Amino acid sequence: MDNIIRKRRPYERCEASVREAILHEISTSNLSIKAISDKYFINPRNVRTWLYRIRKSQEKSVSLSSERHEMENQAISVVESMANKEDGLKGLTEAQLRNKVLELEKSLAYEKLRTEALDMMIDIAEKQEGISIRKKSGAKRS
Repeated sequence: MDNIIRKRRPYERCEASVREAILHEISTSNLSIKAISDKYFINPRNVRTWLYRIRKSQEKSVSLSSERHEMENQAISVVESMANKEDGLKGLTEAQLRNKVLELEKSLAYEKLRTEALDMMIDIAEKQEGISIRKKSGAKRS
């Protein structure tokens, strides 16, 4: 390691390989940050900053992997629930399936009427109050 690290000027930047060697020595030896920084003519604040950055990058990688794991679990549960719904329809007879289709058509017709009624209410309110209620398309520019 001594061949990598040479005596340097106080204002000179450390190369990445030198930085890694110093951080490795800190983690493997019993010397303090102050003793190692004196040994290699480095400001102890710099060494602490390097350690801080390493810890932060490790925390980010751990948190990102846990978030990814949660998202994968949610996706798996959605796929499983969809498969369970399809399995629920497999056991039905043809008459039951026809009834299911009729039921869904009725609910669709009801929702269409409901949407039309809400649109009429918005139109009437806009005419009576003289204000626009519906959201305008496009981004507002100022």
